[in-house]
Amino acid sequence: LEESAGRITARPVFATYSVPEVHLAAMDGIAVRSEDTLGASEQSPVTLPDATRINTGNVVPGEYDAVIMIEDVWVEGTTYTIRKPTSPWQHVRPAGEDIAESEMVVPSSHRIRPSDIGALAAYGVTEMPVLGFRAGLIPTGSELVLPGTKPGPGQVVESNTRMAASWLTSLGGECTRYPLTPDQPDVIRSIVQKAAKENDLVIISAGSSAGTKDYMADVIAELGEVLVHGVAI
Repeated sequence: LEESAGRITARPVFATYSVPEVHLAAMDGIAVRSEDTLGASEQSPVTLPDATRINTGNVVPGEYDAVIMIEDVWVEGTTYTIRKPTSPWQHVRPAGEDIAESEMVVPSSHRIRPSDIGALAAYGVTEMPVLGFRAGLIPTGSELVLPGTKPGPGQVVESNTRMAASWLTSLGGECTRYPLTPDQPDVIRSIVQKAAKENDLVIISAGSSAGTKDYMADVIAELGEVLVHGVAI
């Protein structure tokens, strides 16, 4: 669960139990039977025949159906006096108020937010079914050198696939960066075939323009179908 923030749910997730599972006090005060409070007023205070002290979050005993805030109670020893009546279920969090058992917490195709993590944990969810993918990244060009190498005349440090891998990993992808691939059609074809077998998605950096050493469109046309070649921007 803790690793799922930012990921996309693969299917709906449901609560494993109701929250809360029983009636709880929503205030610090006393648990009472609402019928015992009828008629209470400033002119005619009522000393309750039966009540019990309760704190916020405590289970409301089954014989009571309301909670009165302690600020509205006059306490004398073990007796409680009130000056206004209460209604059934006042200041009581009913069972299932947050969510009921088997109720959907998040739908499928939902990007999980950090706030969702807290709710899911509270509702008994410890593992999340999330979508994932494998991406293969192929840097092409005979002019490429690895980062950390000072480029000579006509050379370029390969950085594009590192940027792409970082972004795709943040989206939940598992990335494989293939070795620097020179501008040789046979070598390009071999590495593209390998990457296509090992990944759900293959991204090839460079080789797609109209230069004399841009072989990528031809290689893809041999292996499959080129849908678009060139974008006017």
